[in-house]
Amino acid sequence: MQIHGRRLWAGVATGEDPLEQERDPASSFFSSPSVRVVFIAAAFGVVVLFMFQFQRVISQALLAYVIALAFTPLLAWLRRRMPTWLALTIIMAIVLVAVGGFLVLTLVTVKHAGDDLAKLQGQYTQQLNSATDWLKSKGIDVGSASGAISGQNVFSLVKRIVGWAASGLSFSFLLFFIFIYVLVDSMHIPSRLRRHVTPASYERVELFQSDVRRYWIIQTITGLIAAAGDVALLLVLGVPFALFLGALSFITNYIPNIGYFIALVPALVFAFTVKGVLGVVIVFFGYWFFNTIAGSIVSPKLNAERLSIGFTTSMVGVLFIGAVLGPVGGLVALPLILFVREIVLGDRPENQWLVDLLSHGEDEPKRTEEAPEGAA
Repeated sequence: MQIHGRRLWAGVATGEDPLEQERDPASSFFSSPSVRVVFIAAAFGVVVLFMFQFQRVISQALLAYVIALAFTPLLAWLRRRMPTWLALTIIMAIVLVAVGGFLVLTLVTVKHAGDDLAKLQGQYTQQLNSATDWLKSKGIDVGSASGAISGQNVFSLVKRIVGWAASGLSFSFLLFFIFIYVLVDSMHIPSRLRRHVTPASYERVELFQSDVRRYWIIQTITGLIAAAGDVALLLVLGVPFALFLGALSFITNYIPNIGYFIALVPALVFAFTVKGVLGVVIVFFGYWFFNTIAGSIVSPKLNAERLSIGFTTSMVGVLFIGAVLGPVGGLVALPLILFVREIVLGDRPENQWLVDLLSHGEDEPKRTEEAPEGAA
């Protein structure tokens, strides 16, 4: 007690707050950068475990939010011309037709693929044996490599990709109702949110949502262009399941970097089965050409550089979020990365270096364009 009193009198004598002196050890402990890193890592781990535990609900909620976010400008436009209930009904019909059409196409493909896949696997094995024998005649031994790309292994991978598409885009009632509720609430949330956050924070939220909408618009247009070219090419070559492969190309276009290869693998397998090595070469360069046309010519016209995400960031993010949230994780990966970059990190100037590392390009474009109304 006597020692404590001496500390208080020492603080008064030096003009410092004695209570601040008493709090110094604890405050200095929690202000340590290493301690903050540990706490942030622990909190991040808890969030990841929670998302993994409830991945089905969380992934569907995020996908419903992203889809609803893309439709809020259309909802606002329709409400100015017709009753709200009719505008909602039109948007619901659009979503049901789009997602339902892909699911029906997937189910029809899977139904008719049972016997066809067994026959195609036999043809693939014959083509592989012919190619292997030709290489052996040229003095090239590919025994171990041919085992890795055997018909059983390759068609097992193709079946997993088809299963991923079917399970990842299963349009459940939960996803549909979340989509409707988010769309309805989007008419009221902006005014409520504006009352409880600072103008700068509200503007950042609007910019984030504007970027997500722009991303979906860009990927939808480029995906349609690339998928149309892919389907035309596959039909000309006589590759089976051309329509499904085109739809798969369109859907996986929403998955940055990795989605292209997910759609390319089954197309190459079926092309090799019916046309041999020449079919693989034609499909490979055809897919590359159509995706390059869509990505290099159309995307810049839509100001895609505003959404620039580093290649490493997008690839690691897609793999990590896909592992945590399941098949749907790849579809919502880039919106989540944008959320971390724009909202979580971009809100503090001291995090600008990390934002620059996550982005692609030397200089980020200035964000002067006003975001559209309808922050959901």
